[in-house]
Amino acid sequence: MKILVIGSGAREHAIIRKLAFDAKKSGTSGLLKLFAAPGNPGMEQWATCVSIDVLDIDGLVSFAQAQQIDLTVVGPEAPLAAGIVDRFMAVGLRIFGPEKKAAQLEASKSFARELAQRAGIPSPQYQIFEDPVRAREYVRKQSGPIVVKADGLAAGKGVVIAQSSAEAEQALHALMEERTFASAGETVVIEQFLVGREVSVMAFVDESGYVLMPAIEDHKQLYASDQGPNTGGMGTYTPVPFIGEKEQERIRTAIFDPILAQCRKEGIRFQGVLFAGLMMVEGQPYLIEFNVRFGDPETQVALELLTTDLLAVFEAVVENRISQMEVQFAKDAVVCVVLTAAGYPDAPRKGEIITGLDAGEESEIVYTLHAGTRRDAASLALVTDGGRVLNVIARGETLTIARERAYHRVQSISFPGKHYREDIGMR
Repeated sequence: MKILVIGSGAREHAIIRKLAFDAKKSGTSGLLKLFAAPGNPGMEQWATCVSIDVLDIDGLVSFAQAQQIDLTVVGPEAPLAAGIVDRFMAVGLRIFGPEKKAAQLEASKSFARELAQRAGIPSPQYQIFEDPVRAREYVRKQSGPIVVKADGLAAGKGVVIAQSSAEAEQALHALMEERTFASAGETVVIEQFLVGREVSVMAFVDESGYVLMPAIEDHKQLYASDQGPNTGGMGTYTPVPFIGEKEQERIRTAIFDPILAQCRKEGIRFQGVLFAGLMMVEGQPYLIEFNVRFGDPETQVALELLTTDLLAVFEAVVENRISQMEVQFAKDAVVCVVLTAAGYPDAPRKGEIITGLDAGEESEIVYTLHAGTRRDAASLALVTDGGRVLNVIARGETLTIARERAYHRVQSISFPGKHYREDIGMR
């Protein structure tokens, strides 16, 4: 069977690794051929990397047809928002991910907020603005903190938690007038700041139903103790101590049941992974955002615990029978620590040589995933090539053990300007 995974980050590396390990466990490695577009050096152990950009949909379709790809899995949000699933399905190619209409749940925060409101989902109060003058007038009447969000895709970084109306005005100027995130900031959503604990919950979804994955806590800010600018995510862990069976059931009935019922009501067909970013306020979930794909770095933790064959899950979703499948996850603890380049998130430094990956300290439960790396054209040395450079994943019987294993491995990896948070999993 031939599988194409679209993307080049640690999330896609985790998917490739899990597919390869499942095939090895079942003795079917010889029957599985993996491709990654464009991929990264870490994936080359298991997959053939092809130099096709994630937004080159024509190129991806042509490659899938020429190689007779049996299933394509989409990692990042941009090609989903651009309609890659619709294009693949139109020519009879099987693909895992939501269609363009459903991808609006992530591609437009205003669309998601209004759909969630119609579904009766608990959410912060919000206002949507396309006019920067009216937006400024609104925030001047508010007291901080207040949340300012770019409506469109901004790689997880288009959110500002402004501590005052003056800070909110600065954020609006950057988004709407300076166009920090290009067209993503043409419209902004201004939201009430909620006080609570943030948690990520993903689900495998198709027209037959859905299966929740374990709750995971992300660490968004760049520095320890949740200080500094927002990032795409500095690390994750599970289990989350404040999410028990009662909270999990509330998340199911207050968030996932109503949004998927509303999607069906409005003719929005969803297949793939639905990600809910939530704020738990006194045990009750409030919707912060939806994503329409595997989270990053949440996926790295979730797939380490998934004991069910991942390819079987993908096929069940594509064939609309996930509700008939028993999807199981181990009960261990997992920690993911993200290593970033100097200058991240604004201007990450690239081209720094990475050492220590061949230190012989890796195993099936402690390993490194590539997020932003490449081979130097002249020396073939592994160098940094993005803001988030590497992810260290570790598993253990307890969170303490998983953390110790992860940070021990982190110490053996080096590159100039390496930065990471030392408090992942310590909240």
